[in-house]
Amino acid sequence: FRDHYLRLKYSTEQLAIPFEVSPSILEKAIKAAVRNSGYLDALVFVRVSRGETRDTVNPDKYFEKRALVYISVFQGQRQNTPIRLETQEYTREYPDIKHTNYLFAELQYPELFKKGVHDILYLDRAREHRLVLECARKNIGIVSEGKLVFPFGGILKGITMRIVGELA
Repeated sequence: FRDHYLRLKYSTEQLAIPFEVSPSILEKAIKAAVRNSGYLDALVFVRVSRGETRDTVNPDKYFEKRALVYISVFQGQRQNTPIRLETQEYTREYPDIKHTNYLFAELQYPELFKKGVHDILYLDRAREHRLVLECARKNIGIVSEGKLVFPFGGILKGITMRIVGELA
């Protein structure tokens, strides 16, 4: 949790979003959201936002320049069979900042799911050899010659990816 919190704090600072939620308060809120979901295996998304909304309401007027924090809990899913990926070229604008600029991927998912595709595999468009980067919703690792290999450039250095690497 600490590593995820520190990355969230760093990202909000880089994006100039005032974020003054303490680690203990955020952790309590997340635990309550997971407990209330009733899921034994859950995925948690914490989104921080600020600015005008679609209905042109400016939260700054009402929230004294504080960030809006959204906690979403989804049922965990385990995939025990191979997944199908569709490749697309992509370059992450700010590789060291966790952000949710995957709008275009989200818009594509309904059509991809109809075709039996599980996720989008991004390839680096800036390089001639089109290196594998990441998936829209997941990090990716490849087992090659008995070793676990992760992409190394142009991606967010994922905390979960680091933990998996340490365990491997």
